[in-house]
Amino acid sequence: MVRSRWSLVSIAAVCLALLVCCSWAFEGPSALGRSAPPVRGDVRGRLLSARPLKVSPGVEALEGLFSDVWAIKPGKVLRASGALADAVAEISRSLLASGARGVSARGLKHLGLLLVKGDLGSSALDGLLASGLIEWAERLPRRCFLSSIPSDEFFPKQWHLSNSGSRALAEELSGAGGHPMSLSAGCDVSALGAWGISSGDESILIGLVDTGVDLDHPDLRDRIWRNPREEGNGLDDDGNGYVDDLHGFDFGDGDPDPRDDSRGPGHGTHCAGISVASWNGRGIVGVAPRCRVVPLKVADSSGSLLPEAYLKALDYALGLARRGDGLRVLNLSLGGPVRSRAEEEALRSLSGAGAVVVAASGNNSLDGDLFPSTFPAGYRIRGLLSVGASDGEDGVAFFSNVGRSFVHLFAPGLNLISAIPEAAASPRSYRGADGGLYEVESGTSMAAPVVSGIASLVLSASSDLSPAQVGALILAGARRVGSLMGSSLLGGRADALGALKGITSSDPMIGGLSGVLFEPGQEVRVYGKGLLPVGSVSVGGEEVPYVGSDDEVSFLLPKGLDADEAYVRCELRRGDGRAISFDLMVARLGSSERLPLSRIYPYGGMTAVSGEVAYGLVYHEEKGFGLARLGLRDFGVELLGFFEDQEAARFAQLFSVDGILYMLDPDGVWRFDEGKGFLLVARHPSDSGLLLWPFIAPHRDGYLFVAGGARGVAADGERLELEGGVYRLDLKSGTWRKLGSMRFPRLLGASCAVDGKLFLVGGLDERGEPTPFVEVFSLREGYVSDFKLPSRLCGGSLAFDGSKVYYLGASALDEVFSDRTTSWILWTDRRSPSDFELAPLAFLEEEVLGLNFWTVVDGTAARLMGVRFSDLPLLGQGKPALTIAALPLSCSSLGEGYYGPEEVVVEVGGGCGVGGSALLHVGWTLIASMLGGSLWPRR
Repeated sequence: MVRSRWSLVSIAAVCLALLVCCSWAFEGPSALGRSAPPVRGDVRGRLLSARPLKVSPGVEALEGLFSDVWAIKPGKVLRASGALADAVAEISRSLLASGARGVSARGLKHLGLLLVKGDLGSSALDGLLASGLIEWAERLPRRCFLSSIPSDEFFPKQWHLSNSGSRALAEELSGAGGHPMSLSAGCDVSALGAWGISSGDESILIGLVDTGVDLDHPDLRDRIWRNPREEGNGLDDDGNGYVDDLHGFDFGDGDPDPRDDSRGPGHGTHCAGISVASWNGRGIVGVAPRCRVVPLKVADSSGSLLPEAYLKALDYALGLARRGDGLRVLNLSLGGPVRSRAEEEALRSLSGAGAVVVAASGNNSLDGDLFPSTFPAGYRIRGLLSVGASDGEDGVAFFSNVGRSFVHLFAPGLNLISAIPEAAASPRSYRGADGGLYEVESGTSMAAPVVSGIASLVLSASSDLSPAQVGALILAGARRVGSLMGSSLLGGRADALGALKGITSSDPMIGGLSGVLFEPGQEVRVYGKGLLPVGSVSVGGEEVPYVGSDDEVSFLLPKGLDADEAYVRCELRRGDGRAISFDLMVARLGSSERLPLSRIYPYGGMTAVSGEVAYGLVYHEEKGFGLARLGLRDFGVELLGFFEDQEAARFAQLFSVDGILYMLDPDGVWRFDEGKGFLLVARHPSDSGLLLWPFIAPHRDGYLFVAGGARGVAADGERLELEGGVYRLDLKSGTWRKLGSMRFPRLLGASCAVDGKLFLVGGLDERGEPTPFVEVFSLREGYVSDFKLPSRLCGGSLAFDGSKVYYLGASALDEVFSDRTTSWILWTDRRSPSDFELAPLAFLEEEVLGLNFWTVVDGTAARLMGVRFSDLPLLGQGKPALTIAALPLSCSSLGEGYYGPEEVVVEVGGGCGVGGSALLHVGWTLIASMLGGSLWPRR
């Protein structure tokens, strides 16, 4: 697994890129629909007259997530005509007439979509949407590949098929694959037993959307599909729009030769070998050695996945599934952090046509319940299986994403040997007696084709099963492993024998759920097999009404559901008494509204000053960074002025103590005066000098605790120079005192001071990578205790409610561009701070960017304010608007008071009032502080 590394320059550029992308020069209502407020003259001190931002931030940081190809859904009028070619022509004419440049379009007849390439522009799309010619349009996000007793030569090395626990093999594969491992006997998919029931059938096809397949590999050439409707005569004999597609198609280069000829590692060939390599006494053997693969090549010669080729491949696969050619499984060892409506609709159509979709969960070591960051694995579609990777001892592979709702099951994915093309040869390769090449690779990319092979075995034994039923058999047949419990839906590792034995079982089986995160009152759909006749469905021990069929049961979560945990146990019990239980992730979700936005955008968090107004950093498209005042009743924004030192403003952090606004920037700490601007309180300590993005924790006694931070920026590829000191600043006298040092110096983390302890959570290390570290620093004795979070995180906020410390959201930075932002909360009892748990509260909002937010908490609601992902001019969709998403709060049982990053006084009695509305500085991401006494977990 290769992790991306970010310099501080890159991090700042990404943050700025989002703002620049949002900065459209269009006239209209000012922020939040009010008339433009007058600028209150020059604000002196740290605020001076406006000037443009000199630097041009890296828009490519966001641009790199998207291709220049659009998927467009024709409007109802054009769809009614029935001819996709007419829609292509009409939309192309309209785009050219509206000023779009270099436009070319192609119809995807099975998906009913248009692929349009060119510089379309927002005005052209706005016109098409207004005219009704199109229903929606999206720029296609990029995807990447998420990078294997027969007598076959290397079968003894295929531990995932038959694991003897050999220490010598573990050492050999560790060296060949580059990842240390151990093996335990029996930690495999029980292939030998499964082949006694079925070794596959040639009529069952696996569509492999990948880099292509080596058609001449001795272990694969007999496992490649041959199109019976094509003659190879230079004509499109089967009328599907592709000439001579005898063995699939190369959608990357636009030719009928889908062989894996890239300069990469032979990703597609490796995946194909894992699934279907021949049982021929040579090389290796696949999980389903009698089935065949359809190579759907979507990569160019460098091995990079092309989004337009990917969508064409899905359309082609849908055509095969619909015409009954046997495509029953689709393997997707690929993914990316951005949702795609076109992709999701295509996969839903494939499932409806009878294909099981198997998707790799991703190699980011993240909890997908908290960070739904890998798609297509993150879609909840009937018959789609999200697969994580397990190791040789039935543990979670170190790189694999997890998630009790996000991942359906695990399959071996560490150090698997499989076929590779000749062009991918390396010193690590094995040469078989037949001349074929083999190599050891790791990833959820390798785990997915294991499950695709098992699905093919099941369909070979019983071809009339639906995708949901196949998924249910695979999940029900998986081996329950204690080390995997809590990391996937049912805590199982794929087992081919168990799946095949389940075909004749009458037990109820679950194959998936309709979502990852649910809220009270929401419908839950359970997909599976043998679900009828249902006797009862219970949620948290209480029975609820339901409707259903043999492979789907639906019910509503009770609106009054008040779970003590993030997950609630559900049980589906049949009339014959047989039952199956599963966990749902349930959270209270906020509503949202969109208000017109002009040319200023939230930046870098916010802080409270009084019960009526708050101050926050903003970015203006022409003048750069400034200070704005936010009305907490009407949410109107008043622009006060702009910073003279724009470079310093990029790293500014706002906080408040005793109703006074302060700012920490690279040079020091400043106090805000309405008439004079920001006045210097103190420079940074002499031994730290310039300081960027440290941990800051204001205290109501008039102190500011500062820890860590960077001593300057670093160029790409260079390490940051980090400050490790822990300091206390007396805000009244301006004097610093050094209290000690951090064990793990970092920047951009979350902190708060509680009971004489300073909590320092997450942050970036010297390489610019998120970390899992938590340090609890004693402000009295100076000692440090430390432990680790379950994920590597940065940003976020800490808060304290009198007994528990709450970690209010964060970012993994690799996944901050996900267009489905989930604000989640971890909490820990201050008496046992090493035990952070997930609280049953979440703040979910579609398409809200995770880098630049204001967060506001008052006595009635927590609010998250940001710009929707689809409103970026880069994507050309819609007009920019400030999204305000709110979560109602219940503060009736908070107790005597609260303090944390900002001072909040909770008045208990007739209702709940918060004096000095708390706006928590979140820096990078997401989360509103949700102070809900009755909503918190109770112990």
